Parts: sequence; structure tokens; C-alpha cells
Amino acid sequence: MHKTRVSTPTPPQQARSRETQEALLAAAEHVFTEVGIAQATVAEICERAGVAVGTFYGRFPDKDALLLFWFERFFKRGRVAFERAFSDAMWEGRPTMDVLRGWVQSRVLHYRKNRKLLKALLQYLRGRPSPEFKPFATQLQEPARQRLTLLLEARRAEWSHADTDRAIRMAVAMTESSVQSVVLFNETQSDGVQLTDDDLVEHLTDMLSAYLRVRLPLGPHGARPRALV
Repeated sequence: MHKTRVSTPTPPQQARSRETQEALLAAAEHVFTEVGIAQATVAEICERAGVAVGTFYGRFPDKDALLLFWFERFFKRGRVAFERAFSDAMWEGRPTMDVLRGWVQSRVLHYRKNRKLLKALLQYLRGRPSPEFKPFATQLQEPARQRLTLLLEARRAEWSHADTDRAIRMAVAMTESSVQSVVLFNETQSDGVQLTDDDLVEHLTDMLSAYLRVRLPLGPHGARPRALV
């Protein structure tokens, strides 16, 4: 099978050139959302950006080069936002159940807010044979996994699953798969099941709590909450 070799663009040196590059990247994101990544053409991106096709090729050798550059920017943006939302200081003193609920909620909100774009992105990555793009499939969940790992390891006394690394990786995989199925592809609706985002957060939080074997605080009479015993 022929493998595409992707070249990255030369960083623009002048302000006007940087503005053109930003316009192309913003336009590409709009077009990817509207028609899909595989279906998007250079001509459509240029029309949306208001630049000539020749200008595009002055910045990027081809669509794959723009796509690779955009991927890197998109994932860096997501990583920064997630690290800001899940800093150690923000969750200091909070129990594991709060961390799990907040983490699941952040994933649901992320997929809901960027639903069309992330759906197009996942569909593209699942069918993309070029090796240059394969790492991005795992990067969708890597920042989330890293932050959850740090927060759960700091609370290791509150949950009892024996294998820390495997448990967290499985927790992330289960959450990502469920959220993608429900939020991006509406798979529960096709089965006749209606789930709100709040329902999804609560179900996934309970599932993760049971899987990780979270030790819940005792109630006023020395009993644990029945739903999660």
C-alpha cells in the first residue's frame, strides 16, 4: 500500500503570512465540521478562508500537511484546557467520587461542545491508513488519562483495585467508548434508550466507582450508600 509522506509547513516569518496561515486553519476546521475531513477539499478551505488556492500551496504542500499541522494544534489546545480544568489545586481535598464525577462530566461536555468536529475526526482517524496520523487516535484520550492518573494516584488509599495502571487505563477506555457512542453517534437512541447527559455522567461515575472499588465514606448510621455498596 502506498504511504503518504507528510511535510510540515515552514513557520511563517511575517505577520501577514501568519494571518493567512491562521485563516486557513480556522477555515479548515469549519469545513471539516461541515462536510467531514476526508471529503474536505483545498478549494473549499481556500474559499472559506478568502484566499487563493495558490496561496494555500505557498504555505502547505498539500491537504495532508495542513491536516497534520491542524491536528497538532487541536490536540495541544485540548491538552492545555484539560490541564487547567483538572489542576491539583482545584481538586485538593476532594474525595475520589468527586474527582470521578467531575472527570466524567468534563469528558461529556467536551464531546458535546465539539460534537460535529470530534465525530468527523474519529471517523477520519478510524479509516486513515497513513502512519503519520495513527498517533492522533490515542491522543484523543491521553491528556484525560494522564490527569486522571495523577489525581487517582494521589487518592490511592480511597480505592482498592489491585492494578493501578491497568485499572486507570480501563476506566478511561470504558468512559471514552461510552461517551463517544452516546454523544457522538447516538447509539443508545437507536436501541430505544433515552439518556440525558446528566444520566450518562451518573451511570458512568457509578460504574467507575464499582470498577475501581472506591471506598465510600460511612453514612450517619455507619452504613454505606446502598446504590454503591
